[in-house]
Amino acid sequence: MLYLRWSGLLILVAFVAILGFRRYYNEVIAITPGGLTTSDGGNVRVLGVVESGSLGRNSAAGEITFQLSGDNERVLVQYGGENTGDLRELKTIVVEGRFDPATQMVAADKIVPIPNYDFIAAAYLIAFIPMVVFLFNMERNVALLYIKIKQEKGYQPGEY
Repeated sequence: MLYLRWSGLLILVAFVAILGFRRYYNEVIAITPGGLTTSDGGNVRVLGVVESGSLGRNSAAGEITFQLSGDNERVLVQYGGENTGDLRELKTIVVEGRFDPATQMVAADKIVPIPNYDFIAAAYLIAFIPMVVFLFNMERNVALLYIKIKQEKGYQPGEY
């Protein structure tokens, strides 16, 4: 019975982990400008560095244009969202928008901060692993205590 409960808990943890990985790969992960060459267009999240000297403003449309560079590739970004101060030269950013393969340009509408997922995963593991070990030990101790009490007391008929 003890291992049946822990098996159920492990299945639940695996299910939550699978959902987390699916969300990460579908909604959170960003590609580099080099990864856009294989993209067929649509919504993208691009991670790169705003190149020095490429930041400019189109006063007529109110849009900001800049080059976003990755490893060896660059992509032109036309940003139409509000300037929150996150957009500076030589800063690593993630932009969300639509990629047009014909013009090789990203029409971005959002700048997203770069989360540190290594830190977040480590924090969850540091909290989760000791808790699981503690609960496993406590359940084993309670089961052993129950068995010990049953063996010492035995069957004692009640007095009427």
